[in-house]
Amino acid sequence: MSPRNLLLVLGASIGASVLSGCQSPQRVWTPAQQAAAKAVVSTDLAGTMSASIEGKLWISTLPSAADLAVARQRGVQAVIDLRRPAQLKDDQLASDCVGQALGYVHMRPEETEQISDAVVDRVLQRLQESGGQSVLLVGEDISSMAGLLAIHRIVHDKVKVSIAIAQAQMCGLESGAPETFVRRQAVRLRNPLGSGS
Repeated sequence: MSPRNLLLVLGASIGASVLSGCQSPQRVWTPAQQAAAKAVVSTDLAGTMSASIEGKLWISTLPSAADLAVARQRGVQAVIDLRRPAQLKDDQLASDCVGQALGYVHMRPEETEQISDAVVDRVLQRLQESGGQSVLLVGEDISSMAGLLAIHRIVHDKVKVSIAIAQAQMCGLESGAPETFVRRQAVRLRNPLGSGS
């Protein structure tokens, strides 16, 4: 049985239903989060939860072949694998992508727990060069992928940090270190000369 995935597509093409699967019913939302929630919808993707905001960027933990087939039907054309190299042993993702005629690239060469600045830069560059192609980011946990989603929204789509983080939280971004990582990347990428990196 494949692990439970959370896929997120940035694009308004899935539907207009109100977010249900990503939002905790016990949480009190700030005005920024309420505004962000209006743009988020939920749906099923091969039996797993997915959500839509705007655009063509999807995030996921390790998708099954069935997930990739549905993602392909919904317009995904390429997969960027951001798992650490040790996670790739005996892995089927690359071959499953070939089987679905999806482009595949692994972009995380280091084994460090946190994604490096260099990897963030390469991912953002790759997304910018995708020419509107629909892309699926795959990672070991949904929180780090939601963080990359927020960073992309801040840098590429010029979304306010508070809105990008609120949307990402609805789809798995954890508070604490993951959110701090997003905020640090936003400062670094908006002020590259003053970042020191």
